[in-house]
Amino acid sequence: TIERGDGGLVARLGAVTVPVPQAAAEERSLEAWAGKQVIVGIRPEDLHGPGSEAATNGKPALTATVDRVEALGASLLAYFGVDAERAKTESVAAATGGALEDAPLIKRAGAVFCAAFEPRSGIQAGDTVEVRLDPERLHFFDPATEQAL
Repeated sequence: TIERGDGGLVARLGAVTVPVPQAAAEERSLEAWAGKQVIVGIRPEDLHGPGSEAATNGKPALTATVDRVEALGASLLAYFGVDAERAKTESVAAATGGALEDAPLIKRAGAVFCAAFEPRSGIQAGDTVEVRLDPERLHFFDPATEQAL
């Protein structure tokens, strides 16, 4: 949900409030979305966890329990749930046969995120980690049309 905060707009991802940079809010006309739900996306490489220099940069943090880890050599992909509402769109419903909860990798309620961690972080499924995100790297989509804002 996009909300008005003390310092401007914020995106509420479950229990976490992420300030939306003013330039991004203006560029994407997010003021018109205040009080409304949007789909928020972020690329795995823009989420930072243990073993990364960016993990200590003071950016907003999500506390996550890792559900699954895929080792890709140069990175570890960690999948985890966030207590935000899961996006439900026509294309996702079509891709999952309408059974979103049965889609692979979804083990718990909420939205699923994927982060690319440094291999030396040594994270494993079941670990609880702090994941930092850069608000400037958030992507916003209209839930009805799935078009980028």
